[in-house]
Amino acid sequence: GSKMHIRMGTEEDVPKIMPMLVEFYKNIAMNSPPLDPEILVNDMFAIVKDGLLLIAETHDNKIAGLLSLVKGKFRHSSYEFIGDGDYYVAEKYRNSSAGVQLMKAAQVIAEEMGLPLLMSIVTGVDAKRKDAFYERTGMKYMGGMFSRGM
Repeated sequence: GSKMHIRMGTEEDVPKIMPMLVEFYKNIAMNSPPLDPEILVNDMFAIVKDGLLLIAETHDNKIAGLLSLVKGKFRHSSYEFIGDGDYYVAEKYRNSSAGVQLMKAAQVIAEEMGLPLLMSIVTGVDAKRKDAFYERTGMKYMGGMFSRGM
């Protein structure tokens, strides 16, 4: 696929990525409570402020995908990690290098912060393909997520 440019997201990107995020959440709707657009917008502005929104852009400045990161703490521990918040590549760019480049950029950010990177797969759609993708990008399999009553 064609080379993507990865950059930090800005406040100007927030309205532009909303359709992508709504699409992303439509795909995982069966596993999540309904989306609150106002909370989504506020969350994205906070992520931008923390410098944790990565944008994949085509050579002609079209947003191909995004990866938002969140800083978290391991349960019952003082140790922190960087985790994925939203990770979405628009369908027409799925055969490009956008997904891999976003992942590599996230790995660099986590490394620079001296923190481990934890990525999750929250939808069963294409789970096997996603597992293979994560392993290809140097991530290690750590188990899965199950639910009941959602």
